[in-house]
Amino acid sequence: MNRRTRFIYIAAFALVTGVALVASAQTLCIDGKGALSVGKTCPKGAKPAKKDDLKGPAGAAGVAGARGPTGAQGTTGPTGPTGPAGATGPAGAGGTITGTYLPFGAGCSTQGGDIQGAVSVIGTNLEATITTGGAFTIYNVPAGTYDLYLRTFSFVNPGSGSNVTAGSSSGGSGPTLLSEVAVTAGQTANLGTLRGTSTCCGNFVREEGEVCDAPDLDGATCVSQGRPGGDLRCQQGCAAYSFLECSLCGDGNADIERGEVCDGADMGGLSCTTFGFGGGTLACGTGCTAYDTSGCIE
Repeated sequence: MNRRTRFIYIAAFALVTGVALVASAQTLCIDGKGALSVGKTCPKGAKPAKKDDLKGPAGAAGVAGARGPTGAQGTTGPTGPTGPAGATGPAGAGGTITGTYLPFGAGCSTQGGDIQGAVSVIGTNLEATITTGGAFTIYNVPAGTYDLYLRTFSFVNPGSGSNVTAGSSSGGSGPTLLSEVAVTAGQTANLGTLRGTSTCCGNFVREEGEVCDAPDLDGATCVSQGRPGGDLRCQQGCAAYSFLECSLCGDGNADIERGEVCDGADMGGLSCTTFGFGGGTLACGTGCTAYDTSGCIE
C-alpha cells in the first residue's frame, strides 16, 4: 500500500470508527507497515496512532500572491567622505596682465638681488606675487580699465640670502601706482618693464657717486680702513662705510663703550696693585676684554 492509499484508508477508517472508539474506549493502533487496528490495547508490533501518523503527503506549493504596495521611504543616511578634487577647469573669459617691476629708478644698474613683492588690481581681489627678477602675471581679469598697485616687501641679497626690510636703504621701495591699464577679454596686456622711484642705493650694485652698496664694498675691508679686523659694512644711503662690526682691539685705545677694558698699554688707569699684587706689570688680555695679571708679583 502506497502512502497516498494508506492515508485515504486511514482517514476513512477513522471517520467510520471515530465515534465508536470514543464510546467504547477503544484504541486506534498502527503497526510498522502502516496497518491500522482497533482494540483496548495495541497488538504486538503496533502502537497507538498519533495525529502525525494520520497526516497525508505535503501538497504542492500554492500560487504566489500579488505583490504588496511599496513601503515608505527610509531616512537619509550620513554624508559620505569628500571625494577627490576635480580637474582644473578652463581659463575664464577675462584677460591677463603681465610685466616686470623694478623698484629702482631709471639709470640704475640691473639689480643684483631678487625682488619680493606683489601687484594688486585696485577694485578687485586679484593680486599676483612679484617673482624672481621682478616678473608678475595676473590671470582672469574681467574686461575693463584698472589702476594697479605695485609694492615690494623686501629685496634679497644674493650673496648672503638675507631679507632686507622694504623701504630701507638696503632694498625695497615704497608703493607705485599705475593708472588706467586696459584689459580685453581673452587677451594679454603686457606692461613691459615698470620702474619705481627709489634711488639706486639698495640694488646691491655700487653706482657712480656711491661709496658702497650692501655687499659691494669696492674691495674695502676693516684692515684697509685702518681697523685691526672684523666685518666692514655699508651705511644707509651708500655714502660711507660702517665700522660697527670692525674690531678696535689693537689700536692702543681702550674703547670702554665698545666692550674693551684695555687695549695695548692703555690699562684704563689700573695696575697690578689694583688687583692686590705687590707690583709687576699689568697687561691687556686677548680681545681687549680682560686683564692679564701673569706679569704681576706678590
